[in-house]
Amino acid sequence: MMCSPFMCNLLTYYYTADAYMISYFFAVCFVYILSKKQKIWCFLASALLLSCSLCLYQAFLGTSITLCMIYLLYRLIRCKDDWKKIATLGIYFLASGCLGIAIYLLGYKIFCAYKDIFPVGDRGFSRMGIIEWSRLGKQIKQAYIYFVDYFLTNKLVQNSWHRRELCNGFIISLIIGIILFFLWQNRKNVINVCLALAGTILIPLCFMSITVYAPDASIEQATGILMLPHMSFLYLFVLALSVGKAGEYANVYGRKIVKWMVFAAAIYMCHIMILFTQIFQNALRVNLNKDYALAQRIVMQVEALPEYHPDMPIMISGNTGRGNYPQLDQYDSLFYVTKGTVAPYGYFWDTNGSYSCWVGFLNSYLGADFTVCTTIDEIKQTQEYQNMPIFPQEGSVRMIGDCAVVKLSMQ
Repeated sequence: MMCSPFMCNLLTYYYTADAYMISYFFAVCFVYILSKKQKIWCFLASALLLSCSLCLYQAFLGTSITLCMIYLLYRLIRCKDDWKKIATLGIYFLASGCLGIAIYLLGYKIFCAYKDIFPVGDRGFSRMGIIEWSRLGKQIKQAYIYFVDYFLTNKLVQNSWHRRELCNGFIISLIIGIILFFLWQNRKNVINVCLALAGTILIPLCFMSITVYAPDASIEQATGILMLPHMSFLYLFVLALSVGKAGEYANVYGRKIVKWMVFAAAIYMCHIMILFTQIFQNALRVNLNKDYALAQRIVMQVEALPEYHPDMPIMISGNTGRGNYPQLDQYDSLFYVTKGTVAPYGYFWDTNGSYSCWVGFLNSYLGADFTVCTTIDEIKQTQEYQNMPIFPQEGSVRMIGDCAVVKLSMQ
């Protein structure tokens, strides 16, 4: 997990990374505490932890859902628990989870009413928990498609790099093989077999459950992988099923063969993820060097304006890649590998937030003291702005009103 696409994305959000990790920690502790003892204090404490996790980041509800299903299957297959115990534990998990969600939603509604505020709808969580039954079938189907895409295709991440999709396919095949062997061993216990089959079928849905409880939150966006920290659980699941002393699923030679196969796949996957993390860091470094050099040139021209003063408002609009500073071809391989992360997007995105990002970058890295222009929309409508050339051409840096304007691209 430490070298996963999720962790790479997370650390670029250094200003919220601690909150995200605490949310993730609470989501895992929810399952851990429930799995230890079936006591009322465990039930209530877990519900409270889940509600706290959702308060920090709602997307990590999928982490708790996935971990619950994996744990129940582990108890059924490796520990060979009776179906009654599995059903009781499942109901226990579900009840505590529903209580935690209810506490979160109640607190959320009260806080919004008290502060007279409304959730931002751009990430899709403003309608979390509102299930449209007419869309449910399509959402469930999409969850399975996303599961396949994440592990076996290049639609979400670049799985063809170092043949990661083959390793993922091999690991999924091992999981299915171990479960099928369990089903064969317990073919006379119809209820256990049915529970194992149902759990296996539901695993992809649990991994991508966000498509059901928050269907408007798209994991195909630049920050989509940030909502899926639990995808690494698949590798932990195959280790839990094949390694350890709990239960027996085959003869001694069969167990040894499976263990060595799992170890080989795990080592290869770790190797890929370590390389991936290094490439991700290199991609960020390329973006930083490019933007730092450009920022120096921008500051020099802004400071040359007759109206310049240290804390003047500044507006830097456009995208460097569409202007006179496109990404160099020799770096295409870096951004090919890091598909699915924020690395290919650079430090400044095509959003209104890029204006404050530029000001923060100039102030942090170059010691400037600029402020964000407050009349951006009005300036963009002026004929003077629309007729400006692209930086670094003459006239691409000028004063419009009391704001220094820098135009990096036409769009």
